[in-house]
Amino acid sequence: MKKNFLLRLWQYVHLRFPFFSVLLLTLLVGLSVSLLSWRLGFEHSYILVVLIAFMFFIFLFKLMVLDELKDFAHDSKYYPDRPIQKGLLSLLELKLLGITAFLIELLITLFLGYGISLTVFVLASIYTFFMYKEFFVGAFIKSKLLLYLILHELVFVFVYFWLFFFGINNPFTINRSMFWQLILFILTIVLIEVARKSRFKLDENASKDTYSARYGLHFVSIVLVALSCLLSVSLFLFMESLSYLLSRHLIFSIFLSSFPLPFVLNYLNHKSRDSSKTLFYGISIYCVFVYLGMIIFLKYE
Repeated sequence: MKKNFLLRLWQYVHLRFPFFSVLLLTLLVGLSVSLLSWRLGFEHSYILVVLIAFMFFIFLFKLMVLDELKDFAHDSKYYPDRPIQKGLLSLLELKLLGITAFLIELLITLFLGYGISLTVFVLASIYTFFMYKEFFVGAFIKSKLLLYLILHELVFVFVYFWLFFFGINNPFTINRSMFWQLILFILTIVLIEVARKSRFKLDENASKDTYSARYGLHFVSIVLVALSCLLSVSLFLFMESLSYLLSRHLIFSIFLSSFPLPFVLNYLNHKSRDSSKTLFYGISIYCVFVYLGMIIFLKYE
């Protein structure tokens, strides 16, 4: 007899979905997006912050559920010890969770959003469906891991505008500050994803479904450093788009860009299995610092 569903769900989330880390990320994204809309003269409230963060959290959870469903056969072959493969949740339960997450997003957007937010949500949902179907060319894009990454991260362009225009009854517009915040948003997701799918060499398997297995440690390390630098440069250009260029903004951006280096070098040395976990945590902390810097700037500069 299976345990209580909610208990099994929590166990699954604990094993496959870093609840508190994702919660922190979604809150930081919600606050930064809402503060920028306030700086640009749109409506701002902390209720909106919570709603935006909640919707982003639900969206990320839904993406994880869809990934579990579409990769079930692959994971059963190469990762038989994962919770879904071991029967912690059934495929039917996963499907119901995905449908529930979508309905929550839809209802909140219908009743509390406005035209632009709803339109972009529909576009994001259509794109997510194509992601779930692997764009109907699954074998091809899975063989091109960088193309796979790009196609799957493009959905966050729609997600950004869905979140930004939620609760705003204004015509669609985009300016320099919104553009750079969008770039920051996308780069953050990409950086975390690359770090998440980079492993210790002894933990790789025959599927070669990680960036480290496909492209090697040196290439992945260079990409992580490059993405970190781009993220810091984007933060600097974001701040520059809203105020006069100040030396402290430049110093802060340069300092931030150097933060991930020790974690990347530790991963490159590859002396223990913990190096990949340390890399992921280091990159995640770096992204938190970037968003905290953006929030402090939006609030007090």
